Amino acid sequence: MKKLLACLCVVTLLAGCGGSGNKSESKTCSITQNGMTLAATFNAKDDEIKTADMNVTVPASALGGVDLSTLSDDQKKMMQTQLESSLGIKEDDGMKVSFDFKDKDIVVKINMDFTKTDSSSLKKFGFGSDTDMSLKNTVKQAEKQGATCK
Repeated sequence: MKKLLACLCVVTLLAGCGGSGNKSESKTCSITQNGMTLAATFNAKDDEIKTADMNVTVPASALGGVDLSTLSDDQKKMMQTQLESSLGIKEDDGMKVSFDFKDKDIVVKINMDFTKTDSSSLKKFGFGSDTDMSLKNTVKQAEKQGATCK
């Protein structure tokens, strides 16, 4: 889990700020590491990232091969708490987190509004304390780390 978070941080790490143009743009970057898949869609205006939607797919094999379809609600809640802790995520005004338990995977959905998320949450995902996030530089850094961006 920590490697996945580190990958997420590297994928979203920014080299700098800036921008030109007057348009809205979205880019989706994805990477698979240790069997886990991260897909992050960044939505920007004038190259400044405003929101990000991330899906982290954790296969049951990464969780000891547990048959997720047999888990009780209490067991799912416990697993959810452990994943939140491992990934270092916590809901706040600008970050919403949900979990979708499938038969063979858990999909963690993280929706971030960079205009509302507190700086400590942004830092956990590899962003600085400010909210001026360059889409162009984020995509460049993600591709350097092996992500595919479209």
